[in-house]
Amino acid sequence: MIRVNLLGLPKKIKRGAPAITLEGTPIMILFAVVLLAVLGVQYWRYTGLQAEGVVLDEQIQQLTEEEQRLAAIRARYDTNIARRDHLERRIAIINDLEERRSGPVPLLTMLATTVSNTESLWLTGFDQTGQSVLIEGIALNMDAVRYFLTQLQRTNTFSNVDMEEAREDSTAKEVKKVIFRFTAQLAAAAPAT
Repeated sequence: MIRVNLLGLPKKIKRGAPAITLEGTPIMILFAVVLLAVLGVQYWRYTGLQAEGVVLDEQIQQLTEEEQRLAAIRARYDTNIARRDHLERRIAIINDLEERRSGPVPLLTMLATTVSNTESLWLTGFDQTGQSVLIEGIALNMDAVRYFLTQLQRTNTFSNVDMEEAREDSTAKEVKKVIFRFTAQLAAAAPAT
């Protein structure tokens, strides 16, 4: 490449080392200080986050163990609730059966009360077939038999009481006794409400 000087003045060529000035030094020092400060803050923040990460990992482990422990408790709780529900259903069935239970228990209780209220009378037989009842017994006199039949009719438990037999026992010489036998129909029970 060729250069042409149109001004006519010769150009001075500088030879030697370039001159170093300290004009940019305060800016460079300020930049270095800021850079060191930022690096220090970031290092401090990094170590803080690392420590916080370790703490959070420990908390996660503790919470996981707690969750497993509570899951076992929850499983036992669910099992107990299922058992309780099963037992409550069984108790409800038993209570329902108890409420609906009928049969000879109330009838025999009423008979026992009536016999114990009648002096000199004992029952020797009781047979229930459906709604029909056969009662046999022994009394020391006919008045006791009449009183017993009257008391049975007052209970409204029996209807159509028919005396089949009432005779004095001729085999007993020392004590006079009356052997009786009668049939009756059970009165219709009141409807359950």
